[in-house]
Amino acid sequence: MITWDGRWYVVAWDLDRADWRTFRVDRIALRTPNGPRFTPRDLPELTAAVADLGRRFRRAAR
Repeated sequence: MITWDGRWYVVAWDLDRADWRTFRVDRIALRTPNGPRFTPRDLPELTAAVADLGRRFRRAAR
């Protein structure tokens, strides 16, 4: 998790897209666990996640 401009972001695996993504924590809905646990995954190279966040933040700063 990182913080930027007063918001928190998390890098997580998106099951629908089958890819790593960044999510704003304030936009994640709380869910009661009611199914199988997730399968842990190795993190991708942090450079890809940081590059994605960098693109988002540069656009937001304009």
